[in-house]
Amino acid sequence: MSDAIKSIYLVIIYLLFSFYKLRPLQKSAVFYASFEQNTIYILDELLRRNPDIRVTVICKDSIRDKFNHYPEESITLLSLNRQTDLLRRMYHTAVSKVVIVDNYYAELSAMNFKKGVECIQIWHANGAIKSFGLEDRGNIDRTQVAIRRFKSVYKHFTKIVVGSDEMAEVFKRAFGAADEVFLKTGVPRTDLFFDTPVLKSHRREFFRKYPTLEGKKLVLYTPTFRDADDHRYDIDFVSIQQQLGQDYAFIIKMHPATKQILNIPDDPDSIFITVDRTFEVNELLPVADVLITDYSSIPFEFCLLEKPMIFFAYDLEEYIQDRGIWSDYAEFVPGPVVKTTDALVREIQSSHGKPVDPSYQTFCEKWNKYSSGEAGSKLADYILNKI
Repeated sequence: MSDAIKSIYLVIIYLLFSFYKLRPLQKSAVFYASFEQNTIYILDELLRRNPDIRVTVICKDSIRDKFNHYPEESITLLSLNRQTDLLRRMYHTAVSKVVIVDNYYAELSAMNFKKGVECIQIWHANGAIKSFGLEDRGNIDRTQVAIRRFKSVYKHFTKIVVGSDEMAEVFKRAFGAADEVFLKTGVPRTDLFFDTPVLKSHRREFFRKYPTLEGKKLVLYTPTFRDADDHRYDIDFVSIQQQLGQDYAFIIKMHPATKQILNIPDDPDSIFITVDRTFEVNELLPVADVLITDYSSIPFEFCLLEKPMIFFAYDLEEYIQDRGIWSDYAEFVPGPVVKTTDALVREIQSSHGKPVDPSYQTFCEKWNKYSSGEAGSKLADYILNKI
């Protein structure tokens, strides 16, 4: 039934798009955004170069407020969630010379772009540990109709932005992409880590909201998305607080798509702070003294700050079975892998003042080969040239 409903919806998309495609192409660009960073860096550069440019941003309602500050005369802001915006979505997409996407959007499979239209996949991560796309283990349970839809979406990408040759290889497998589609400009969201004033600004904003944390050792925990609503995060917060004490603050930033809630002790002296959408994860990285994660793509950006990482992979075997990862996990990640709370605490305590392993720098240089702080600028130039 799900495939049938989606197929009917995509027929509607096809008819609407075909109707609006009868109109001439305009000198405009459309962004499909599930995450804000990449889009914002490109938008800022586009408007700096050409304040009169017309751009449409079609985004999830959860990040709409991130674009409210742009002038209405330059940016048309539409919702990905509300079907009341469907006609306008189709119109602006059909008449734009450049379409930029940062995720998988099923609607693309029903869009037959005019010749010469560029569809640029900027993705939402700088690297990949877990499998996705055609390599996703979950495809085993999907229908052939769904797989054909995925492949149709991937074939729409005329260009794919990468920050490294390694990520290009990942996209070849994930999207069935060919060598000639890659734009080796670097990933716009990494521009932050080359901008010292902005990094300092994010630190000031954080400590303005949490002044009592300044001077403490800050641990940032960013577990990746899990599919199961009843997933149990195998972490003992009571033990962590008892062992680390008040010299530490343990900042928790959940994946924006997750539905699970961590069972944090209700304690007036708690060292744990859960950060909501007030701060995007990249705005927290400059604050952290050490990062704890698992299968997230965050390490590919955090490594640019040259600070230690710990990989808390208590469910590694289960995760590999369910989702899959691109390579041998323990050999791949640039930091110690632990599976218990006690081992995690020991690594946190030993991380301060400890130099990062030489393999850390190798990892960073490999996965950020083309990211040098100018990715947004380079992509803006490319887009303006196509418009």
